[in-house]
Amino acid sequence: AKKVLCPFTGLIAKYKDSKTGIPYANVEAYSRIQKLLQHKYIWSEAHSAYINDVNQKPAEGTPDGFQA
Repeated sequence: AKKVLCPFTGLIAKYKDSKTGIPYANVEAYSRIQKLLQHKYIWSEAHSAYINDVNQKPAEGTPDGFQA
């Protein structure tokens, strides 16, 4: 059988989220799926990716608008 990797950890995914179908490897990855569903990450058009938790402060020295 083909092994599926967890997109969050890069580990072999042992589980699949029932709501999204996203494979995941552990509780940390499951937590990230839940945060995605709760819109707790910021989507960056510039990076075409979710870049951080909305409650997380940017690193010191990060230019204004970098997260956009």
